[in-house]
Amino acid sequence: MSVEGYREQFAAARGDLAGADLGWLADLRGQAFDQFARDGFPSIKVEEWKYANLRPLAKTQYRPAGGGAAGLDAALKLAAMPADSHRIVFVNGRLRPDLSALGDLPAGVTVTGLAAAAADDPDLLRRCLPSAAGLTEDRLSGIRDPRPFAMVAMNTAFAGDGVVVHLARDASAELPIHVVHLAAPEGADEMIQVRNLIVAEEGSAAMIVETYAAAGRGGYFTNAVTQVFAAKDAHIRHHRLQTEAFDAFHIATTLAHLDEAAAYDSFVLSLGGAFARNEIRVALDGEHVHCRLNGAYLGRGKQHLDNWTRVDHLKPNGTFSETYKSVLDDSARGAFQGKIRVWPGADKTNATQLNKNLLLSAKARADSKPELEILADDVRCAHGTTVGEIDETALFYLRARGIDAARARDLLIAAFIGDLIDHIGYGTAQDYFRAAATGWLDHLHDGAAA
Repeated sequence: MSVEGYREQFAAARGDLAGADLGWLADLRGQAFDQFARDGFPSIKVEEWKYANLRPLAKTQYRPAGGGAAGLDAALKLAAMPADSHRIVFVNGRLRPDLSALGDLPAGVTVTGLAAAAADDPDLLRRCLPSAAGLTEDRLSGIRDPRPFAMVAMNTAFAGDGVVVHLARDASAELPIHVVHLAAPEGADEMIQVRNLIVAEEGSAAMIVETYAAAGRGGYFTNAVTQVFAAKDAHIRHHRLQTEAFDAFHIATTLAHLDEAAAYDSFVLSLGGAFARNEIRVALDGEHVHCRLNGAYLGRGKQHLDNWTRVDHLKPNGTFSETYKSVLDDSARGAFQGKIRVWPGADKTNATQLNKNLLLSAKARADSKPELEILADDVRCAHGTTVGEIDETALFYLRARGIDAARARDLLIAAFIGDLIDHIGYGTAQDYFRAAATGWLDHLHDGAAA
């Protein structure tokens, strides 16, 4: 899978990227592109990508997306949460202050774009951006094959903008910070590279909601990387809605690092894209750290929705729970790979992992590979997976009470994924994700397909 066609694009674009005048960042971008050019797009021969065939993506030569001015108002209305949030909007990977509505941010809470942060707070970027795993090796696992991280490298080279959320010590945002990424392609084969950074200093707290939505079609490609740093006693709720166009490619990578007594709570709802991948890597690098990763992926038509997670317990007394659920119709394919690694000395770790899959069609397919690697004593760890169909007994029970078949099925599907949305913990955000899931169910009735 050749990537040499991107070399000329990188040479032309690098002078206009965020922080182009920062020597260390320019060097970082150059090193990242060299890695991407050397290793190429990951193939299914790479274990982390065994269910994710990127050959159709690699066959196309994408170019950086333009400004994307058309159809934004309608798309933003569909993508935006209600008014009780701090909203920042990016179109084709570029900050749009005219569409944003941050309002009055609490003291100690800064929300800006990567390009602005490079000018106003370059020290923050220098402290955080180079730590993205995979430019040379996975320092946690010791794997010296960087190919699983090729999309992070590509993003590091090309990303021009993205959100930077900085929470000062003991700062707290009561309302969600809503980051809206709109894709508005002006033609076919455009790529959008987004780099997000969330830094929570000691004792701080916030909810960040990321939305990836489409204002048009065109076979575009979104490659997004989000880095999360939670210092001692910080609490980050980080939720993401992916509802890209059905002819788009979407790859999102989250890299999170948690210090002592920090908490990281994630929920991902994946609905869109011809191919979409959600990858999350979390390092529990302090005692008494808590992490929860939940997700739901709802596929129809010929969609391929891929999920890959890894959690490393590096210190004692950490707790982790993970539940991912899929609902797959038509010829859709869903995949889940999740790995928990308990390192030597990480005693008294308590970790659970579960993947449940609901197939609505005989042609739908679910792949599942939960893994545990335990290198410490005195731990409690468990994992499991299930694949099944709609419970006919429950369906009969509802129909016997006068509920038609379609409505009964909707109720069972909503209940199947609803407990994950309940964990979000903020009413407006819960309503937002429930509405997105309900919209997906409505498409099943009207026959829409990817």
